[in-house]
Amino acid sequence: MIFNSFCSYSQTNEKIEHLLDEILLIDGNYNNIIESKQANELISYGEKILPKLTFFFTSLEISKLSYKCYNYNFTKGEISIMIAERIEPIPNFKIKYPVENYLWAGCKGFPKWVNYNIQKIRVGGLEQFKLIYTKWLNSSKRKRINRKNKRKLKKMKKHL
Repeated sequence: MIFNSFCSYSQTNEKIEHLLDEILLIDGNYNNIIESKQANELISYGEKILPKLTFFFTSLEISKLSYKCYNYNFTKGEISIMIAERIEPIPNFKIKYPVENYLWAGCKGFPKWVNYNIQKIRVGGLEQFKLIYTKWLNSSKRKRINRKNKRKLKKMKKHL
C-alpha cells in the first residue's frame, strides 16, 4: 500500500514535469502557453497539484516564450508559477519584496498579474517566492478563504 502511494505520487510529478517540458517548447506569447493542451491539462487537475507545482518554481530551464520588454525568455519556474496562478489566484500581498515601490512597465499581450508580479518574483528570487507560496498554501487563512469562496460558488450555482 505504501509502495503504491509512492509510485502514484512519483508518476504524477513525472506527468507534471513532462507537461511543463512540452510547454517549454511552445513558441509564441502568453496566450499560446496558457491556452495550450498541456497547460489546460495541468489547470484541469485543480488545486490538488499546487503543492507539486511548487517543486518546479525554482527551475531555471529556459522556454521559447519571450518576454520581449525585458529581453529574456521565461523559465520553467516562472511558467509553473503562471499556471499555479491560473488554478488559484495568488494574493498580491503574498508577493512582498524590497522593490515594492518600483514601477514595472508591462508587455502587451501579457496579463497585468504577469507583468507586475513575475518581475517582482524574479528580482526577489524564485526560491524566496517558493517559500512564501508554500507557507501560504498550508496556511489556515488560505483554507478559510477557499471554503468561503466555495460556499459562494455553490450559492451562485443554486440560483442559476
